[in-house]
Amino acid sequence: MKRIIASIICTTVVLSSASFSVFADEENTSSDIQIEETTNLAVDLKDEFINRLYRNFMGRDADLEGLKSWKDLLNNGFTGADLVVGFSVSPEFRNKNLSNSEYVDTLYQTVLGREADETGKSAWV
Repeated sequence: MKRIIASIICTTVVLSSASFSVFADEENTSSDIQIEETTNLAVDLKDEFINRLYRNFMGRDADLEGLKSWKDLLNNGFTGADLVVGFSVSPEFRNKNLSNSEYVDTLYQTVLGREADETGKSAWV
């Protein structure tokens, strides 16, 4: 139960704000940016985001079918937080049988891009 609560809290609180920056353009305010360039940037960032989820949760790169499926979800209203929850409850990830400590480490790496600090980790484990 603690694992489910940790997943929900971490993903909804942290990724709800982080998902914006994952897809945002790098503070480029130039008025001559082509819409096509912005669209291509967003697609590339989505691919990078999904591959990061695959590497952190599954320990491998995304296969083409999986990448397309997750990207379709993003393009149809799913958020980055929704994808994190989806990966965290997937059969492939659950079959890894991680300890609570390993699970929290995975969430910290995926959501925050860093190791868990002792205080934060002890609150979840």
